[in-house]
Amino acid sequence: VNGIKVVVNFDGALGAKEYLHRIGRTGRAGAKGSAYSLLLPHEGQKAREIMQVMQRSDHQVPSEVRELASRRNVRPPQTTNGGGGGGPGLVSAGSRGRGRDWQAAASASGPNLPRKRISQALVVGEVIEWRGTFGWIRPRESVKHAAATRRGGKVYVHRQDLGKGLQTLHLGAQVRFHIFVDSSGLGAEEVELA
Repeated sequence: VNGIKVVVNFDGALGAKEYLHRIGRTGRAGAKGSAYSLLLPHEGQKAREIMQVMQRSDHQVPSEVRELASRRNVRPPQTTNGGGGGGPGLVSAGSRGRGRDWQAAASASGPNLPRKRISQALVVGEVIEWRGTFGWIRPRESVKHAAATRRGGKVYVHRQDLGKGLQTLHLGAQVRFHIFVDSSGLGAEEVELA
């Protein structure tokens, strides 16, 4: 179907690939369009999926989506009459589709994007955010690379890039790591406690 300018998802997609399939209809043959997803307060996981797709495609993530994505263990409302549970708290996760850019993000994402190491020696930094499987590190010294301007100089880290038996990181931890660059920006690999 060509010529679709707006897609509205009244129920959140179950995963990144389904989300990309739905919104990709606005970006056929290089066309641009808008996509909106209505999410309920208990749909933090769906918001996280959408946020990751948007980050990997260099789209601005609305603060409402970030806030919803940070929620954990929020139960859906209980209903007795089979009614909805929507009401206040619906979030619109609007984004501009760009055709193939969105489709490419579905095939490889997060820590699985092709990467190139840019650091010669280990870099020292502090964990400033950890969300269970991924987070952000602020390097002690600024990184001299064009991608360092993205995300305020923060470096993405995923659990699979933790070394020496590390399973998790903690806020404020001092770490050493190598820096790589991929299509979404800077990342940390071979991360170890300093």
